[in-house]
Amino acid sequence: MPTDNRRKKIKLVSIFLFFVLCQSLCFSQVSDVQKTLRIKLWAPMDENPGAEISSSDTNYGTSIRSLKKTAPFLLTGMIYGWKFEYTPSDKTRNVAEYFSLEPIAEISENDSNITFTDPAFWDSRVYCWLEYPRTDEMIIYRQRWDSIKYPRVSGYGESKKIDSVDAIKEAITEAAKNAIKTYAQNQTKNKPKEVSGTILLKDFDPNIKIIKGNFTAYLDFFLYVDKIIQYSQY
Repeated sequence: MPTDNRRKKIKLVSIFLFFVLCQSLCFSQVSDVQKTLRIKLWAPMDENPGAEISSSDTNYGTSIRSLKKTAPFLLTGMIYGWKFEYTPSDKTRNVAEYFSLEPIAEISENDSNITFTDPAFWDSRVYCWLEYPRTDEMIIYRQRWDSIKYPRVSGYGESKKIDSVDAIKEAITEAAKNAIKTYAQNQTKNKPKEVSGTILLKDFDPNIKIIKGNFTAYLDFFLYVDKIIQYSQY
């Protein structure tokens, strides 16, 4: 009988240790996934689509340089977010629309943690994966935004600019502005004088396209509105 009890104890301990090991492996896998951002990027192909891939920009041309300039802007929006100020246009008060985005913190183009992998040429475009390892502080900051107290908003923007870097930045900025504009309209009965706060790019797979020759962006954001100032009188 003691032998049977001992076997049962050994079996229970074994099951417990197996369960703990499985949990440990699962958590480490989730941690690895959370740690590194992996984003698919593309840029219009330049005049030399058949160029051999190397570590030099020479064979890539403007398309790869565009990717390297676009990447920090996207990472900044996804990891840190932007502070914004928005003033809706108001013809009756002769007020012009104003919108600004300022990064809370900025990831530099020269950040050594930015890497590009698996480059490919297809359909007149250069594709690659952008990878960026996040610190624990970055992950905790993002998890705060993932909480339910911050509303999710969506916005559409487009740009007619020819330069792909400027066009993508403008399309994303317009998408952010329109997301804030829609949110403010749903929160206030009358057109506000000013809206300010912070906005974070929610998408890890940003929906950026070229439609009828224009760069477009339809994006989801996390939004925190610091204040909405109303006009004191008409």
